[in-house]
Parts: sequence; structure tokens; C-alpha cells
Amino acid sequence: MSPDCAVLEHGRPPPLHKLQRAAWYQALYARLTPKTRQRDLRQLREQALIKQDDHNRLWPGFVDPADNSIDESTG
Repeated sequence: MSPDCAVLEHGRPPPLHKLQRAAWYQALYARLTPKTRQRDLRQLREQALIKQDDHNRLWPGFVDPADNSIDESTG
């Protein structure tokens, strides 16, 4: 996965920690507090714009993570 991590880049959902290390994400929250980041992520989940699966990966809201099995050994 490239450093410019995006949800479903190359058809695969990124783990939350990789998304948070992406340059665009860091720039977006550079002047904001960790509490703001947490609130924004929570609101995206509540609005069903993103979904987080049991492996801490983020999916776009229109995808059901339960219906998408990804081989852990390849990603």
C-alpha cells in the first residue's frame, strides 16, 4: 500500500493505523487535537460513511465488511 493511503486503495481496506499515518491525514489534523480526530472518526461511523471491521480495517459505508473476506496473508 502506498503512503497516500485511501479507503479501498487497490480494492483493499486499509488498517486504521495506516490511514492515520498517511501524509494527507496528518496534514488535515496538523493543527487539531487528537480528540477532534476521534470525534470525526466516530461521526463518520455513526453516519455510516465508513465501517470498521474486526481487523481494524476501514471500509466505505456502502460495503458490508462481513460480506468481504480478504486473505490476511496477502494484505
